[in-house]
Amino acid sequence: MLLPQRILSLAVLLAAGLGVAAGAQDPSLPRPEWPKDPRLGPRGTAADVRLLATVATEEDPRVREAAVADLGNTRRSEALPAIRKALHDADVKVRCAAVRAAAELGNEDGWELVRQALGDEDAVALAAMAAIRRHHRTDVAPDVAGLVGERNRAVKLAAVQTLTLLGRPAPVDALRRMLSDGDLAARVHAVQNARLLPAADLEALSGRLLDLAMSGEEPALRAGAVTALGKLPFTDVPDSRHEAALLGADAAKKRGVLVDRAVTDPHPLLRRAALRALAHGVEAGHVRRNDLVQTLNDFAFHEEKSGLVRLAGIRICGQLQLRECTEAVFGIMQATAYDDWDVPGRDNRGAPAGDLHYESRLALIAVAESGPQGRATVAAVALPGLSRAVEALSDLPATDDVSAVAQKAGELRERLEQIEEEIRKARAKRRGRDAAASADRLRSLGQEREKAQRELAKATERLTDYRRRPRAERNIRACCLLLGHAQDAAAADDLLALLGEIEINSNIHIELCGALARIAAAHPATRDASVTALLRTLADNVKAGKRWARAVAAMAQPPPFSEYAAAAVAEALIDMRAHHAVDDIAALALVRAGEVRLTHAAAAVARRITPLAQTENAPAEFRQAAIELQIRLLSDRAQSTEARFYAARGLGDLDAVGDPVSQMLQEILANDRLRSPAALPLLKATAWALQKTTGHAATVPEVRPRSGNWVITEIRSPR
Repeated sequence: MLLPQRILSLAVLLAAGLGVAAGAQDPSLPRPEWPKDPRLGPRGTAADVRLLATVATEEDPRVREAAVADLGNTRRSEALPAIRKALHDADVKVRCAAVRAAAELGNEDGWELVRQALGDEDAVALAAMAAIRRHHRTDVAPDVAGLVGERNRAVKLAAVQTLTLLGRPAPVDALRRMLSDGDLAARVHAVQNARLLPAADLEALSGRLLDLAMSGEEPALRAGAVTALGKLPFTDVPDSRHEAALLGADAAKKRGVLVDRAVTDPHPLLRRAALRALAHGVEAGHVRRNDLVQTLNDFAFHEEKSGLVRLAGIRICGQLQLRECTEAVFGIMQATAYDDWDVPGRDNRGAPAGDLHYESRLALIAVAESGPQGRATVAAVALPGLSRAVEALSDLPATDDVSAVAQKAGELRERLEQIEEEIRKARAKRRGRDAAASADRLRSLGQEREKAQRELAKATERLTDYRRRPRAERNIRACCLLLGHAQDAAAADDLLALLGEIEINSNIHIELCGALARIAAAHPATRDASVTALLRTLADNVKAGKRWARAVAAMAQPPPFSEYAAAAVAEALIDMRAHHAVDDIAALALVRAGEVRLTHAAAAVARRITPLAQTENAPAEFRQAAIELQIRLLSDRAQSTEARFYAARGLGDLDAVGDPVSQMLQEILANDRLRSPAALPLLKATAWALQKTTGHAATVPEVRPRSGNWVITEIRSPR
């Protein structure tokens, strides 16, 4: 590969302060990471901080509150002194804003201010705990625990709630008092937190928890008590549902009766609590694993109608790696209604909380990772499941445009309404002089109506098939994912056959290619066949990607193509260490037409190719090709910030020394157009790479907020 002439002929930057601090010998910039949310990070400049700090001293408390809130939104450490000062403001709303601002800074000095605010008056302490919950700061839990004994009800409840969300138990004495509190909310919060206590501490509360579990109070209260009691030993009691079962029973038998009854309680919260109690019992060793498995299979997975209870059972299956429940969980996974959370690139929202399909995936992966038996068990259901899902998909329409079919169905419905109206008018004229003509007209309209009804039925059936197709594709992807985690060599041939059958734009490639890579890592004998097939698929994707990019650049209807599927093929080849495929992989990352780029594919390749080039057995030619690819991606101003970020960091990781590289890095840092907050990750990676490759300290240029990002932009003197 040859470097582009444009890069080789970059002019040497002579101006000082454009990224390199000459003569500095102590590199200090840390290796950057791509932010989880690129929209976050420092906003504004030091001048903005000074302006807001000035406004934060205004007489109007509402102005001070707004300014302090914006100081936190800058996420700049220079804002800390002004925020610290605002924590002593006379107005409580300003102090609350200061607490939230300190948390938004995201550094330890800011969190020290939040910790101190826990000792302020109630409203400020509540604001501090809200920030702690939002950012899940478990290190502050001991300070929060000190507020559980507060007399103020809101502070006490918020403290217990915060500890529960952080997964930390409250002091036992405080919980004991709350469990006997006349306030229902206090008792509910207390039982929910009591589940986190170790068994030794929980024993001191067992009597009160038993009373609550046996009471006829709020189901949430009883359910929390049953779940907590599951950590303590309980005895299986015959005829536990008979009223006499509790007479003369000791504490262990009473707990056993309560758990057994809760399994079939009318309220789903109690049924879920019973499953959790049994799971605690298995972990503690006083409940047999087979008893829990039988309860899950007989009740939670087969007879249970509540998604809440099923979800708890699925999570328990994964938590305890219960391979005996694999078939039942797999059935739930495939039968769950379709939700489009798995469509890549749509909004990256991820699976909705409690999605049964997603949770089933996680549980089955946990089973597969439990050992050889777990892998064999998962493979035994996933491979036949894959065959069934592929067969179901083959029976569904694949080429017709669903929007065109839906439009046709709508037109047919409108036409049927018109026909009905025309029939009504024709019947009204049938008794007049035009009776014969009306009869002919009615006959013609009747035939047209029958034809439209047949066509509408076909269109409706086709739409129904379209709605079934996404679920079939989702199930295929799930089976591929599970077979990869099961590392089932026997599945390799089926997966390769599927690779040759699916459409080039199918997102099935994402899990399918990942599965082939996982299987090849565990069974090297499957590697060569997989690499050969993936290379053919990658070549097809490069051609399709070029056609797609040209069509988009020309503002024409693009052909079918998914860069997420294409990226998965390239990533699998990288994972298989297919060094000889570097030119094909680079060709995908470098697809371009006008200003159109395959941004996701480019970022994926730039991120994954560097670690492979760093391995000991990587050929020198591969390493050089990786460097040249990163240079071309980084120098492409039309490429995405994420792809350029990984390209810049890759050059630093690979120690790509040389004048052309350092000059290009300096040019990027000197580019005045790269000053928006969105460009900050790229600037950090570029400065770090320059520091790494030259041995000199580098500075990250200031970024500027776009106009309109701030409510207060300037202070004008009154005329």
